[in-house]
Amino acid sequence: MSNTHNIGGKIRAARRAAGVSQEELAQILGITQSAISRMEKNDYEASATQLIKIANVLGVSVTSLMPGISEDGNRYDNLSTSAIQSDYNAPPGLRAFASDRSLLKAMSVTTEELDLLHAMPLKGISKDGYVQLLITIRAVSGK
Repeated sequence: MSNTHNIGGKIRAARRAAGVSQEELAQILGITQSAISRMEKNDYEASATQLIKIANVLGVSVTSLMPGISEDGNRYDNLSTSAIQSDYNAPPGLRAFASDRSLLKAMSVTTEELDLLHAMPLKGISKDGYVQLLITIRAVSGK
């Protein structure tokens, strides 16, 4: 039984949905079929490069393969929030925003949005400022 809440289970589900065998995926990635099998069982950790290739081959987003992401990708990733919270170089307002799980859920913040905010070299912005910034980004991008 695959667990689609972990990377291996998500890779397996995406591979099967795409109709790609373990052998085919292994050949494209230049690794063995047993490595794919171990990856799907979470006994082998795929590199970032491998995850990008897997996502491209299977026609899914990289973030859809990550833990904490819903099937439609409309939920923040616990890894992203943890990374921001533990990054003491990140602005305090962003760390406070990433720590407020109920706000992230209510706003349907995606991992991509958190990563975008984290990549912006901004200082002195409050948690409320990050909320407003995200609303503005969504308005400008039409989301």
